[in-house]
Amino acid sequence: MINIPGRLHSVASEGQALGADEVYDDTLMMSQADINAIVIGGSVSVGLSASPSPVFVGEQREITLKATSSVGADIIIKEGDNVVATGEGTSLTGSSTITPTSAGNTNYSAEFVVGGLTKNASAVVTAVYPIWYGSGNAWTSAQTKASAKTSPAGSYNVVVTTAASYVWFVVPASMSIEHATKSGFDFPLEAPQSVTKDGVAYKAYRSSNTYDAGTETIILY
Repeated sequence: MINIPGRLHSVASEGQALGADEVYDDTLMMSQADINAIVIGGSVSVGLSASPSPVFVGEQREITLKATSSVGADIIIKEGDNVVATGEGTSLTGSSTITPTSAGNTNYSAEFVVGGLTKNASAVVTAVYPIWYGSGNAWTSAQTKASAKTSPAGSYNVVVTTAASYVWFVVPASMSIEHATKSGFDFPLEAPQSVTKDGVAYKAYRSSNTYDAGTETIILY
């Protein structure tokens, strides 16, 4: 054990009780392990990345996992309770193949052991249902699938194939479109319809106006 001298705050006179702020510590006791945890814990940085993310529900994907440490460490990467990779050094790469069956997160963790101290890092891969868009008279005209996204926000180039067609955005029921713009101006959308696509609950948003054949660049928020 290492003894670190304490500091006299105040001493009550004989027969007088000590107040709440009158404390006298003659010795502060710290083990070497405690000191190691403070010194090493504050100086070692660790991390874990998982890619790609997000991914689509129902699609098999190989996930690349990379654990990194600012100093050499014994490293273990896990998917849940299952060990994916083990090794020593400042980095470790592993992979995991997943086929998500529903929207949500697959959790990964990395454990780093340095000088008897353990530090941890985590990462998630999020599975999502697709966002669809397109043009026509019915929501089923939305046949273009956007890249995997956790939010509808972003820019979409919607091809209008037939004059006087509506623009449609069909998003998972857990998501919402706050508003939309075109060329910097509001792009009005009607209140969403509740629909089902491939057994999944969706919201179908239709433009308030129809558009001629061409490509409309719409930004969703």
